[in-house]
Amino acid sequence: MACSTGACPPGYACLDATSGGGAQAKQCRPVAGAGAQVACGCSAAAAALKLATPCQVVTAVGACSGQRACGAAGLGGCAGKIAEAETCDGVDNDCNGKTDDGALCDDGSACTVGDDCAGGKCGAGVAVVCDDKNPCTTDACEPKSGDCGYAVVAGAKTCDDGDSCTDSDLCAGGKCQAGPAKGCDGGPCTIGQCDKTSGKCLFANKPDGSGCDDSDTCSAGEACAGGLCQGGKSVCLCKTDGDCGVFDDGLACSGTWYCAKTAAGSACKFNVASVVVCAPSLNPCQKSQCVESVRRLLRATPACASRTRTAANSRTATPATARCSAT
Repeated sequence: MACSTGACPPGYACLDATSGGGAQAKQCRPVAGAGAQVACGCSAAAAALKLATPCQVVTAVGACSGQRACGAAGLGGCAGKIAEAETCDGVDNDCNGKTDDGALCDDGSACTVGDDCAGGKCGAGVAVVCDDKNPCTTDACEPKSGDCGYAVVAGAKTCDDGDSCTDSDLCAGGKCQAGPAKGCDGGPCTIGQCDKTSGKCLFANKPDGSGCDDSDTCSAGEACAGGLCQGGKSVCLCKTDGDCGVFDDGLACSGTWYCAKTAAGSACKFNVASVVVCAPSLNPCQKSQCVESVRRLLRATPACASRTRTAANSRTATPATARCSAT
């Protein structure tokens, strides 16, 4: 019975007591003559039936439900589970009605942090990040120690050396090596330079009068003017084979002329190899000669033909080797 000081009947005192639910309160409790508290007793029937009343086992971690049972010595102490810190086992260890809440666990890998317990199992937390900011190494965490390792990339892996004016950079020995410089060629009368910031080519004109080459072998003494290569004087007697047509007789059998070009200039030359030479006829009464095509004006390919010799023009014919008839 709840009480306040001095409100209990004779033989009882208002003392601290723990309720069946574990709460602390003032209650009227039986006392002995000297005022000592007397333990609550159980009737013979309650003891025989082993009746019990609910209670709580309280620790600094939490309070777990238990029971106080009637025995021969009266109502016993609170028997129940003792509250413990939560572990990842799927059990409400601290008796707060929640399972594995706030339980610390370890997934067995040193390469994760903040591992989380769920359903009695420890799940991996956040992975440890290993990054040395070097594209020429392979970064990895060692599961046992949690240390980061950086292995040199094997083979020719592409990378970026941070210079916008180099191309095709490649890894070598764990470092990004610069590739070839970006070409900035704007022509014979400009100076090209790569801009380090943008990687774009910037061009400036060479001073007027600077020597240049317009790629024409028939000109010499070219010079820059306004960023353009202006042609010099002509040093060629011809530029194309067509310029040598003035020396050609128009007959394909007699060969052709061509424009021979050298570093010093050019000139028209006769192509000896273009003369058509016919193989001798196997018939002594015939001779081989080149016959112009009727389309010789179009430079059609000539052909070799054999024509019968007469006795008058045959110097090698004999009765024993050929039959030639005189005309």
